[in-house]
Amino acid sequence: MSHSPDALAENHHIEHNSGLGEGMLLTTRWIKPLHRCTPGQGCVHLIACFQIPEDANIVIREDIVIAGKRTWARCMWREPRRCLKCQSLMARNLAASCRLHAAPVARKITPLSALKPPVATSGV
Repeated sequence: MSHSPDALAENHHIEHNSGLGEGMLLTTRWIKPLHRCTPGQGCVHLIACFQIPEDANIVIREDIVIAGKRTWARCMWREPRRCLKCQSLMARNLAASCRLHAAPVARKITPLSALKPPVATSGV
């Protein structure tokens, strides 16, 4: 990838090429680090932070130019809230108060050698 989110000059290039105002774009970062991408991968996702929501709306409406390529933008979706213990997406609880998987109850186990066969009684 030819874009480097760490360089401040890159943000100025994006603002200039996209026709944005000075200082509208605050930061950019990769969603997935480049060292974890597949060699030769042609498409990556970038998170761009803007000064005010109206700036982000302009980019969503009019697209943005990054590394010489006009790309479309969308608002990030929130991740669904989930319980980290039971992994339920519809849970209204968090792991500390999760009751779905209660701790197992300890039971006394009697070894087979301790069991005695029943004694037959005669009715004399």
